[in-house]
Amino acid sequence: MGIEQEMTSTELLVEGVELMLLGIGTVFVFLIMLVGCITAMSRLVTRYIPEKSAEVAAPRHMASAPPAEVDQQTLIAIGEAIRRHRARQAH
Repeated sequence: MGIEQEMTSTELLVEGVELMLLGIGTVFVFLIMLVGCITAMSRLVTRYIPEKSAEVAAPRHMASAPPAEVDQQTLIAIGEAIRRHRARQAH
């Protein structure tokens, strides 16, 4: 026959705080390890797989070309589309 003991509220509170600190500590250690792994992987990737040059990746803009002329029928079609869109938004 086992000895049964009842825990007082103070003992329960202390045990709860200990469990909370153990949980918080575990999560903190896991997050520190995660940041370390991500940093190490980032350094490995940048070391062995260099980025493409910025000149190749940058989009090219055609700033020197003048805007193309738009014929009258296209302007009318655009105006009609805008009018219909605004009419539909009003309802």
